[in-house]
Amino acid sequence: EDSSVHIGGLEVVDVDPAVAESYMLRATLAVGNGTLTLASRAGITFELGEGRGDPSVAFFGSLTAVNMAIRQIEYEPSPDWYGQDFMDIAITPMVTDSTAAADQTRRLDGGEGGPGVAMEAGVRADGDGVAGAGAEAEGGAEATAGLMTHRITIDVAPVNDLPILTLPAVITHNHSHPD
Repeated sequence: EDSSVHIGGLEVVDVDPAVAESYMLRATLAVGNGTLTLASRAGITFELGEGRGDPSVAFFGSLTAVNMAIRQIEYEPSPDWYGQDFMDIAITPMVTDSTAAADQTRRLDGGEGGPGVAMEAGVRADGDGVAGAGAEAEGGAEATAGLMTHRITIDVAPVNDLPILTLPAVITHNHSHPD
């Protein structure tokens, strides 16, 4: 609660990097109870959001540009919110040639190497209030017709904020003395 979590180690991988740089990827990221800030905005074009403080962001770019953007994502929970949130990630190759698209879909569905979302346990929490490691990868990536999706669980622990005593700026006391 009230502190950010850095989610690292996300990467889109392709066994043939030379081919991977020949097509664009579309990435969509969304959370339910907070905002996301991308590590880099260089070389990507936004369809939704700006990559800074967005609950949802959609963009496209080369494999290198997308990886630079998602390599280190900052999650900021909504003010005074705690609980379990999810970051949903979807990666879609933007292939224009139908043969290339069919090949890309086959590769995504587990055929001969293709892009996939790689996740490391590179998640750390900054500040107090994030339970355990702060966030953890849950489940596996899925691929359907060229679309790869992944869900990351983010646990945000409550923080017992200290009470704040507020006083009026001026205190006036009228006391009359008998003569």
